[in-house]
Amino acid sequence: MNENKTALGRLSNQQYELNVGGLTIRERLNVGSFGLKLRKKVSEVGVTLHNFLIGESEKVDGATFLNISNHLKVPKRFQRKFVKDVSGQQSIMGAILKGQLQNPLYLWLRETLNILEIIDGQQRWVTCKNFLSNKFSLGSGVIVEGMNGQYIDLSGLTHHQIYNELPNGDLLWDMLMKQLQVPVVIVDGTESQVRQLFIELNSGSTGLNNIEILLAEESDTFDWVRDMNDKYDWESRGINTLRYIGSEQILKWMYIFLNGPTKVNLPKLRTLVGEKVPSGFKTIVKQVGEMIGSIPEKCGKSEFGLGKVRGLVWFMIDLQNQYNVKITDNDKFFEFVNTMFHKITKSMGTMEKNTKKVYKFLDLLRYDDVESITAITNELNFYFDMKLGELDGDFTKFNDEYGIQLRQVDRNVNKQQRFEVLLNQDCKCPICGETVHLQDDAHHIEEYQYGGENSVENIVILHNECHKKVHHDDEVSLNEEPIEEDDE
Repeated sequence: MNENKTALGRLSNQQYELNVGGLTIRERLNVGSFGLKLRKKVSEVGVTLHNFLIGESEKVDGATFLNISNHLKVPKRFQRKFVKDVSGQQSIMGAILKGQLQNPLYLWLRETLNILEIIDGQQRWVTCKNFLSNKFSLGSGVIVEGMNGQYIDLSGLTHHQIYNELPNGDLLWDMLMKQLQVPVVIVDGTESQVRQLFIELNSGSTGLNNIEILLAEESDTFDWVRDMNDKYDWESRGINTLRYIGSEQILKWMYIFLNGPTKVNLPKLRTLVGEKVPSGFKTIVKQVGEMIGSIPEKCGKSEFGLGKVRGLVWFMIDLQNQYNVKITDNDKFFEFVNTMFHKITKSMGTMEKNTKKVYKFLDLLRYDDVESITAITNELNFYFDMKLGELDGDFTKFNDEYGIQLRQVDRNVNKQQRFEVLLNQDCKCPICGETVHLQDDAHHIEEYQYGGENSVENIVILHNECHKKVHHDDEVSLNEEPIEEDDE
């Protein structure tokens, strides 16, 4: 049997004409000798592709990091999710196999935990892992030097096809894994320093958007917002969570919760970095998040999307200022909310825009300026009050009918009184010493039901958690100096 000496070793005529991924082996090898050379080393500091992807060592330290894969972790507290589409992954994998990967991976060595956290390079690492799992095929122009100094075209092939279907493909792949180098920079430092490096590496690039960079800053609030982005099914309502668009929306809602209706931009969001998340706002996000997770599949994004979710959140913020609201039945409450939006949409009529007739109320939901927020909440509050009036203001009946529990909150404490109390307190909670806001709980020092006056002198503004401590913990007194909150 005649044999052909090729980049894959010696192949029989039959093997030579074997079709793999739409091309014969002969066609894949016949790519000319135009001087494309496999780089033996991309950087002075690097690891082989094998050690980058497979990993075998039990320990990693600053001196020995040859096998790193099993030590690599993605720090979700500041890293974004994996975002590369197939085309992006093809570009990355092609560059790696051709020895053209120039940008190093930045890794944070945490010796006490025996891990390396990826500061920059998550997209490259996950791409390689995906290729090994046959989640995509290579793009065009992926030409590598084979075992005999000849060239072979791997374009359009998966890892399985290279390793299992190409004659001697396992030997070719093993050679590439041992020869190809991945440049690596390993750093040591504090959490803050590492986060700052991440921001600097990605600022001004097309890699990260502004909100992804902002959320990389060290902040308990931002960490919570990222968690909320991933916790609930915002995607089902058309709110993209992949690039933290959901996080951006939550931050905007929080800013409005704290400051009232306003147009929120990036500089305003930056002011929240050191702000404590109010317990009332946490409740709203939790309740809205759980409710949208139970919306029937037949109700798609076009029927109840981002605009209505935003309108619902603004409405819930308004309710929170009047009542301690609690959704007790997600299905009933969604039916109430969905009907409310439909009724208001029809009652407000239509308007002409871009030669198409659109409902005026739906048009308002597309914007988050002061006028739109105010108009939306006014309409929703009017409908809410009307339905509450139909039940003679009976909170129990309202809960039974619509799945939302209401409890009057300091109805006789007006905004002017709250402002004066806040100024007297220097905007600090007398229990924990942290910042309080206008919408936090108003507490009568001498209880109202026992004859306490509804005066500025008899009122303090407390966090909801601190308010509960005053009523349920005999050791907590308003006459004492501020104390640290319990860990529980």
